[in-house]
Amino acid sequence: ENDFLLVEKYIAIDKKNYQTFSNEFTKQLLTICGELDVQLKFLCKLINPSSSSSKIKEYANDLLTTFPEINDFTIISKQNNQIEIQPWKDWTSSLSPNWWLDYQQVKHFRLDLDSTRHIFNYEKANLENTFFALSALFSIEMLIYKKLSTDEDEKLIIPSHSSSIFTFKDWANGQINLVDAVAYIE
Repeated sequence: ENDFLLVEKYIAIDKKNYQTFSNEFTKQLLTICGELDVQLKFLCKLINPSSSSSKIKEYANDLLTTFPEINDFTIISKQNNQIEIQPWKDWTSSLSPNWWLDYQQVKHFRLDLDSTRHIFNYEKANLENTFFALSALFSIEMLIYKKLSTDEDEKLIIPSHSSSIFTFKDWANGQINLVDAVAYIE
């Protein structure tokens, strides 16, 4: 998050700037999605210790049966324009999110030309894809907190550092809104 917030000094987090690409976004997109891959695998193992899922579509098989609400997660930017995004909206076991597909193109074929969109794949390392990937990571980390607190029968787990960028829209559990904490209340 800190690296992403530093970029805001130069590029406003605004839909008008979504297609702005840079070497910094390349670095961040690769890092964020790499961490997201690790966290998705971890969450799959929390749900099913024998899970061997190792790809985004396989994670969908494991996670969408336990957490079908993932597709409906709406995350709001805390920044001045409060952009609402749904990073997992169309995710299924046969369809990856667009930002993930773009990440794969940046990771494996960065210098190739996307003849459909008439851009080089490195241009997909842009504000939009980085923003969506970071919001996806935020949502999965919050699900991990929720799963761990439920499994450990904890009344409340508060992340040591709440997000400076994101909050959930309309995601509540028990009597506490899950904006800055994930709660399990009996």
